[in-house]
Amino acid sequence: RDEWEFNKQAGFTEEDDALPDFFYDEALPPTGKQARHRTTEVNALMREKVTQLAG
Repeated sequence: RDEWEFNKQAGFTEEDDALPDFFYDEALPPTGKQARHRTTEVNALMREKVTQLAG
């Protein structure tokens, strides 16, 4: 939560968290795997979990 607040005050947005498209389109060495989870999905899940933990 503190990191999100810091990033917000520094002028960063969720768009700054996004990986370049090639991470999703190209197999990356040495494993040949591609990114599977989009930034918006990960950020939404993290916000939900942080909110739950903060109670």
